[in-house]
Amino acid sequence: VHGPFEVAFFVYSDFFQYTGGVYHISPKAQMQGSHAVKLVGWGEEDGVAYWTVANSWSPAWGEGGFFRIVRGVNEAGIESTPAAGLPLLPSDALDIDSMRSL
Repeated sequence: VHGPFEVAFFVYSDFFQYTGGVYHISPKAQMQGSHAVKLVGWGEEDGVAYWTVANSWSPAWGEGGFFRIVRGVNEAGIESTPAAGLPLLPSDALDIDSMRSL
């Protein structure tokens, strides 16, 4: 798949104060609910693998509206339910003459 994945994860109390870096759930954090977000990339920092994720809370939150979360350990359940879509087009959808007749 080329492009983002939609994922859901459990939101913990410490996530609301996230301002940057690779997010790990702190030991005393309490689960507050869940949230759907867009997974857009991955990387590694200081030997820690992470996902780059677009949040919908505003560009003023986190790292310009994004956050990074530990990758490969299903942190907060983020690796449990990824979803991606590909458009299903009729066979003549790319035929310009068919498009003009619409």
